[in-house]
Amino acid sequence: AGLPTPRTWIFFNRQDAVKFIEKTSFPLVLKLPKGRGSDGVVLIKDRNEANIYVETLFNGGISALWKLKGSAMHIRYRRWRDALAHARGENIWKNCQGGEVIFQEFLPNNQFDIRVTVIGRYATALKRWNRPGDFRASGSGLIDYGIENMDERVIELAFRTSRTLDAPFIAIDFLFSDGDPVICEINFAYRASVVRKCPGCWVVRRDNADEINNFSWNKRPIDPELTTLREFLHHYQIHNAYEGNHS
Repeated sequence: AGLPTPRTWIFFNRQDAVKFIEKTSFPLVLKLPKGRGSDGVVLIKDRNEANIYVETLFNGGISALWKLKGSAMHIRYRRWRDALAHARGENIWKNCQGGEVIFQEFLPNNQFDIRVTVIGRYATALKRWNRPGDFRASGSGLIDYGIENMDERVIELAFRTSRTLDAPFIAIDFLFSDGDPVICEINFAYRASVVRKCPGCWVVRRDNADEINNFSWNKRPIDPELTTLREFLHHYQIHNAYEGNHS
């Protein structure tokens, strides 16, 4: 799609992933295809650690990457706990992900990410600061709603991403690489309560909806549910059909 992202490598078999590990440099970010609150994101520091995750992902999978973090004793304890749950008849594989592995370039010196939520012509933005001593911001709860010094290149890129992917309702996480914004993750879902707390929004003019760089700041919070409904009706022009058949 021609959108800026960190360099990313995806493998669907163990052999290709192992070959990549042998020749690549570290650290690297490893991600699960699905996750929330950083459960599916870890920083891999060396080949040995990378091979452990690859073996796990191509041999049954895992529900959260943090389960392979910690001391050997902690890992054994988690395995015993899963084994006991399995013995009780619980489905311990229900939320496991595997059969593929995603490596992504690690972008240092990012103390926060920027979450932009696009709802049709509207966009809200906030900063999420990293956890103490961690590189991850998602799920930290350290949210900054202030829009002072917000880099509007992020807003323009969010609108461009929404239009390029034909995804009018989307949440995008941004980091910076050499001073330029890049898309770290794209999400189809987000917390409405967080969007509602944003002090205002950026709006693309209705008569210039295709000109994504023609937006302005509106100092009024939006109702994400109602705005989503209105933008949905306008985007798909359902309101025209309704007005002609409402009787």
